[in-house]
Amino acid sequence: MKTILIYNVNKEIPSNTTGVYKIIGLEKNGQASKINRCLGIDAEGTIYIGKAVDLQRRLTNFKKGVFPQWTGQGHIAARRYNKILSFQNKFPPERLAVRIEIFESDEIAKAAERRALDSYVEKYGDNPPLNRQ
Repeated sequence: MKTILIYNVNKEIPSNTTGVYKIIGLEKNGQASKINRCLGIDAEGTIYIGKAVDLQRRLTNFKKGVFPQWTGQGHIAARRYNKILSFQNKFPPERLAVRIEIFESDEIAKAAERRALDSYVEKYGDNPPLNRQ
């Protein structure tokens, strides 16, 4: 999976690209943050797993929801992020990144998203922090 800073999603992801994405939190040194979970430590720093028919549009909506200079709250993870002050303190917008995996169709991406979420829950005992519980 390619890692891209949230700030750059509209520049680095082609439009109309279908895929699965993981929003991750970064430490000050740019490395993935280690997040304590119920059954272990998530060393990849995953805070949200999702899929989109147009990754650029979906992730730009997230970016607009978390960066104060833009307006918009169309992405559910951005709304959850903005409601939790500790997330904003631990992972300011400039320390959020995304890892993407591109697929040929929405159907394949849906199955891949389900596998990614199921795998996360199996490994850590719960969903990523900004996914629905």
